[in-house]
Amino acid sequence: MTPWNVDGSRLLLRSTRPGGAVVLPADGSSLRGGVPSGPWSRLSTDEVYQFDSDTDCVCAVNVLTGKRRDVFTIPDRPKQWGVFLPPVSWDGKRILAVLGHQNRIKDPPTSFGYIIDTESVAAVRFDFAGNSHQVWFTKDERYTVAWMYESNQWEDDPGYFNGEWHMNPYTGERRQYLPKHFGHRAYAPGGVRVACQRSGMAVFDLPSGKGRTVYPNSGGHTTWGPDPDWFAATTRLPITMIYPDHEDWFQQIAVTNTKLFQSDYWCEAHLDLSPDGTKIGYASNMLGDIDFYQAIA
Repeated sequence: MTPWNVDGSRLLLRSTRPGGAVVLPADGSSLRGGVPSGPWSRLSTDEVYQFDSDTDCVCAVNVLTGKRRDVFTIPDRPKQWGVFLPPVSWDGKRILAVLGHQNRIKDPPTSFGYIIDTESVAAVRFDFAGNSHQVWFTKDERYTVAWMYESNQWEDDPGYFNGEWHMNPYTGERRQYLPKHFGHRAYAPGGVRVACQRSGMAVFDLPSGKGRTVYPNSGGHTTWGPDPDWFAATTRLPITMIYPDHEDWFQQIAVTNTKLFQSDYWCEAHLDLSPDGTKIGYASNMLGDIDFYQAIA
């Protein structure tokens, strides 16, 4: 979930401290707690999207005023099912609402979702044919949805249709584009290439399915900003800028903390590039608490 709003002027951070989520200007000069949290709109600098479980409504909420605008009411949410809202599409014109069973059960039911037009508020339902995980948009013009199937939850779990998948949510056409789960992915502008962890950091060309290793050390999270020539990844301790079209061309730009990969999940850096690609934000517990830091890219 990107912390920056559409023009990079504000940050929205989730916190376990009193007040919950906080919003602040990008320079950190002030802070306001107790604000609504969710994926930023790309059509407004002040709105985030949330799901209201009391009304089953996907709504837009202004983080400064709290003013709410209802967008779409989900008509068929089963009881006890959660609704996840990933980051909106690259142009801000589509929202995903993903529905899935929240409990760890032997035979989880099939996840499904809605793709919602933010302008007309028309919505189309689509199915994953399995228990989905890590669902988000790629950056292509067809609003392709990428996900993996949840697997390895039980010793006899066949993994459903294991691997990384793409689907056109309007037609239901789906295809497997990576044979297994390769960690957190980042899509290049245009959605033609994807960076992920695979015996180091690899980049795959999505139309052909061909990929190659572009950095020797394994990583964790990745982020690909507006520049198609490079992406960034946590590569153990450092954050590294990687240029996939140039042999051995990369640059380490920050060291996140000494507990990376040795502490709990939330101490992993969870990096993200600002909208203009000039700053990388990441989490770190280098000073004890898990805090938000920025590095110049």
